[in-house]
Amino acid sequence: MSGVRGTPGSEAVTVPAEPSGPRPIRVSADRSRCMAAGHCAVTAPGVFDHAEDGLVVVVVPGQSEEEREVLELAVELCPSRALSLSPGTAPPVVGAPRPA
Repeated sequence: MSGVRGTPGSEAVTVPAEPSGPRPIRVSADRSRCMAAGHCAVTAPGVFDHAEDGLVVVVVPGQSEEEREVLELAVELCPSRALSLSPGTAPPVVGAPRPA
């Protein structure tokens, strides 16, 4: 896994996983909206985690279509509406903190 520590409150944070081919779903999290409720990490622990500051980090931003249902549930359960899904492979984002 790669990533660069950044400052808390970055707009959108993802930590890219090792490349494994094209992924049809891009998962993003807006750390400035995150309230650290933890529903995302409980719902999809292989995708979401929390950094040392307690805010969400997307551990694996590119997901397969088979994961759509659990990802949509995580987005729905997020009380701060910090999560989003979009088509395509997630590009690396500079300034992403590593999960704790």
